[in-house]
Amino acid sequence: MINKELFKEVGFTDSETKIYLALLETGPTSAGLIMRKTELQNSVLHRNLQRLIEKGFISYVEKGKRRIYQAVEPQQIIRDIDEKKANFEKMLPELDLLKKPFEK
Repeated sequence: MINKELFKEVGFTDSETKIYLALLETGPTSAGLIMRKTELQNSVLHRNLQRLIEKGFISYVEKGKRRIYQAVEPQQIIRDIDEKKANFEKMLPELDLLKKPFEK
């Protein structure tokens, strides 16, 4: 069983999680099918599709006047998290310089 709470820990909202999982299950598909599968309202669906695109968790291609959405591979999300962690770790020495010593 999928632990949806883990999705929150890496930055997904509940709606984004529903959409991402639906796309993994269906493969590349239109917003209409995603809406039926997730039971999200049209405006909520499209707002969350856009956020997932901005986060790099899904992509789309234009087919005529329709967009066909696709989830990125879960391994890509892990690579993105690892890259962000590595970048933050590189910044730690600078952050340590900003810290004021604890005064008793």
